[in-house]
Amino acid sequence: FGVVQFVYILIQLIDMLSFTLMSKLEQILLVSLIVVSLACIVFLAGMALLDRKVASLEKKNKYLTDKINELTQTQNSTTAPKLNKFPKIQGSRPTAEPGVSSDGNRTSRICKKAPKRPSSIHAKKFV
Repeated sequence: FGVVQFVYILIQLIDMLSFTLMSKLEQILLVSLIVVSLACIVFLAGMALLDRKVASLEKKNKYLTDKINELTQTQNSTTAPKLNKFPKIQGSRPTAEPGVSSDGNRTSRICKKAPKRPSSIHAKKFV
């Protein structure tokens, strides 16, 4: 809003000085003054936007740093349970050894292997 007012004031200033009655040098100086002042306004507006962005990034950085510190303190404390990298999932696959449950206790075998065929059946076929 301030930029619009500033441009309006510059336009009124040009009208008051009657641009056509000025010498070439005065016209160049007035135009360069307008260009430089507009460039300064754009620069200051850009700096204000960058300052706002930097402030928001610093706020996010502080929040994340605090969160990381909180998590590391929780993990390093002796009262808090240690976080396992690979927690054991309930109902996971049984261990490789048959007859042993996932908690290490011996249990009865759930799946029994099929009995082997007696070799006598094969022997009778070829007799």
